[in-house]
Amino acid sequence: MACQVLVDPAMSAVLTNEVTQGTEVNVSEFFFPKGLLGFENVKNYSLTSKENETPFSRLRMEEGQGYTLMVMPVMGLFPDYHPSFCKEDLAELEIEDPQDLRILHVVNLRKDKRPTVNLKGPILLNAKKKIGLQAVLNNAAEYSTKEVIPL
Repeated sequence: MACQVLVDPAMSAVLTNEVTQGTEVNVSEFFFPKGLLGFENVKNYSLTSKENETPFSRLRMEEGQGYTLMVMPVMGLFPDYHPSFCKEDLAELEIEDPQDLRILHVVNLRKDKRPTVNLKGPILLNAKKKIGLQAVLNNAAEYSTKEVIPL
């Protein structure tokens, strides 16, 4: 089945309403108490990683329209990226062991342009407790919402 691709101008992110195909490597459910920016009413998400899509994963809304955001980890891709998080955000995630923290970034795909990521508003996940949130960095002014992914 083909994907229906929608571009939300406010988020500059690719949203898809699709049926996943292929071998799913990992599917995890997460609760976002505050939702995501622009989708504050959507609290339940699933994160799907597929072998043939590495390093990308899909963060799917399990409520409403069921849109999916492409996300990826970027640590190591941007040597000068040093995100500074609010203590309140980290407390909300209930992180007890730093190994439980996952940091993902929304991928922006546009026709005839190189893919970009949002470095200002990463998605933080507590992999153990299955809690998530989208943070706005303390040092967000230093980064872009459309940083070109180095190839």
